[in-house]
Amino acid sequence: MMQDLEYRIAELERRMLGMIRIGTIKELIGDRVIVKAGDLVTAPLPWVTRRAGKDRDFWAPEPGEQVLLVCPCGDPALGVVIPAIYWDDFPAPASGSNIRRTVYSDGTTIEYDRKIHKLSGLIKGDVDLAVDNNASVKAGNKAIIEAANGADIIAPIINLAGNVSQTGNDGGQGSEIKKANTVQTGKFILNGAFIVNGPFTVNDNITATGSIIDGGGNSPNHAH
Repeated sequence: MMQDLEYRIAELERRMLGMIRIGTIKELIGDRVIVKAGDLVTAPLPWVTRRAGKDRDFWAPEPGEQVLLVCPCGDPALGVVIPAIYWDDFPAPASGSNIRRTVYSDGTTIEYDRKIHKLSGLIKGDVDLAVDNNASVKAGNKAIIEAANGADIIAPIINLAGNVSQTGNDGGQGSEIKKANTVQTGKFILNGAFIVNGPFTVNDNITATGSIIDGGGNSPNHAH
């Protein structure tokens, strides 16, 4: 009787000690991970994620990542892995309560600083975004788009509402090349040469501070 009670107490203590362990990811296999915690190496186990229903989230923990291993009843076969815990090999990428920062191994960084109300990102590669319906971007102040090798806007009709100021020659550096009908409401200001390869129709007056030149030469007094 006493021997049986001692065994049951020892087994209970063993199970309690094995219920929660700190370990590291040894191997990633699909949507399961193998964890090494001391002398224990688990079978492939699931990890806890934010959503796993109709809405799902996937971000796999990687080998070397420190995690919490939770084993119901102290049985590793029933274990669930909770990522992740910072440690010396992989310290926290930020500090303080105002910053949320995600750092990827290729150097890509996404950060929001709520103290200065700024979302920033450094993407080491391309960005593709597809929207099945409408898309809109609204800036309370100024919007800047800068590209090293050109920018394309592709649409059947492009509507520009507001004054347009352009610096650069049409067809040259800093130029605007249109391959679709463009409708603009407002004043158009061009700082540089304007070249039209084709007919040019004006449904009102033309005012020029300089000369109007046709193929025959300077025609300051020709009739319209």
